[in-house]
Amino acid sequence: TISDLHYSDQPSTQNVRGRPYAVSDAIMTGLVNAINGFSPDFTVIKGDMLDANVSAPATSIAALKTRLEVLTASGPNKYYPIPGNHDKAINYGGLNWVTGNLGVLYPAGNSLPAGNSTFNYSFLHDGYRFIMLDSSTSNGITAEANIATLEAELSAAQAAKQKAFIFMHHEATEESEIPNDILRAVLDQDSGTVNQAQIRLSNWSSFFNTVNSHTLESGEPVVASVFMGHIHDNRKRVFNNIPYVRTSSGLQFPTGFNIYKVYSKGYTQTFYKLPGYSDDI
Repeated sequence: TISDLHYSDQPSTQNVRGRPYAVSDAIMTGLVNAINGFSPDFTVIKGDMLDANVSAPATSIAALKTRLEVLTASGPNKYYPIPGNHDKAINYGGLNWVTGNLGVLYPAGNSLPAGNSTFNYSFLHDGYRFIMLDSSTSNGITAEANIATLEAELSAAQAAKQKAFIFMHHEATEESEIPNDILRAVLDQDSGTVNQAQIRLSNWSSFFNTVNSHTLESGEPVVASVFMGHIHDNRKRVFNNIPYVRTSSGLQFPTGFNIYKVYSKGYTQTFYKLPGYSDDI
């Protein structure tokens, strides 16, 4: 997986956790080449394809698609994207965020509406269900999951006796322990208190209730893991025997990607830094 690409045509920023926009194309090329070295079955991209600070989104999304098309895969799709808050906050000059961004990268999603938490889909691979959730409202400001979609997908997995992996952009739990200055850096706020509605799912309680209510005949959860991005860090927690895993930005330090190996009783995750862009200063 890769997350929070923030591909942009703007100059780099120099704040607390500066973003090297000026070399985002070079970083994206490096990420793709490094990922291909592992011969993945496919790649999941967990939102923020473009940065909201982009002057020519049509040009940038076309360039990003060119880079992503170099990814290798064993299945019908090289990569599976979901939207982040930045993807929905951009002015696409008469287009919406589906026709101007996500639908360009994932043409099968062009039939999905450009609304609140609407870019939801799933696919099957090697007997597992992969649930791709849109966790952002239509303007990209607040976070919310489509519980009806989640319920339908988990019910289908339960009926088919499948384990499921959930991918989305935003946080699904309380995160009061993250320092406010770090959250400001994520949201590019120079000062003030972060609006937590921009970080966590507003309906996180319903999300947890839905996830926890689906089990297999063995009693184990249908959901094998939940994967998120948005906060640009790497962290794992376990709630009700389900791992919840946040992964860092592909653009911002530490600049890298994750490789997963799935087994019958679990999975392994390895984070790889991108050489040349992850070095200590």
